[in-house]
Amino acid sequence: MATTTDTDDAPAASRLGTRDYWDGVYDVEVANFEDHGDIGEIWFGEDVAEKMVDWVEDNVPTRDTPTIDIGCGNGHMLLELRNRGYTSLVGVDYSPRSVELAERVVAAAVAETTSAPPAPLPLPRFAVMDVMDPSSAAAAAAPARSFLLALDKGTFDAISLSAAGRAAEEAASTAVATTSTAGQPDAPAAPAATTLQAGPRPPPLARPYARTVAGLLADGGRLLITSCNWTEEELAAGFAEGACTSRRAAEFDTARSRLAGDRARRW
Repeated sequence: MATTTDTDDAPAASRLGTRDYWDGVYDVEVANFEDHGDIGEIWFGEDVAEKMVDWVEDNVPTRDTPTIDIGCGNGHMLLELRNRGYTSLVGVDYSPRSVELAERVVAAAVAETTSAPPAPLPLPRFAVMDVMDPSSAAAAAAPARSFLLALDKGTFDAISLSAAGRAAEEAASTAVATTSTAGQPDAPAAPAATTLQAGPRPPPLARPYARTVAGLLADGGRLLITSCNWTEEELAAGFAEGACTSRRAAEFDTARSRLAGDRARRW
């Protein structure tokens, strides 16, 4: 069985794929928000976040569409959607400090609003959830097959950089290959992992990520994702194999990212 391996063109695993890294980031950002009111970094920048929000407004006119932001960070994108009238918003992140920051940022922004709508809009809800470990999901906040729109602004990019996740995926692939040849005396031994040459190479961890997202989406649900690490074709290949169909939503120009070094990509 052939499996994908890292090439010179693919981002190497890094600490940006670890929970410890992000817990440390949000420890600092929560402290900065407490001391200075600084909401912290908007991942990929405000322009990309605005383009995603614009796409939602142009393509999802129903304001009570159940929406989940996967890897919500400081909650900025859901706050912008609320400002445009969206009312059924959930943000999840595997870092508890991220969720704490998002709740504080949204509460502070709403408290500072001088022109309130005739009827106050519901606040986004936030919960701690590791999208790669469905057992960790807060069922009340993110029940299965209950969303019609999922948003991802760089979260899968970080997930795909997880060394532990890549190792687990490789081990699972090897186990499947071994099982498929067990008990077959004439069957050749499973070959060593090789790099796929034909067609787009699925990104690491795309399949389990897509399966989890597909499990959150109701029939007809859509995933809007931005990536600077992976091309449209690579994402489509990985997500299709993970039981999540892919459709081009928009093109976002992304500046150089800490995730990708000098490999800026367009999705």
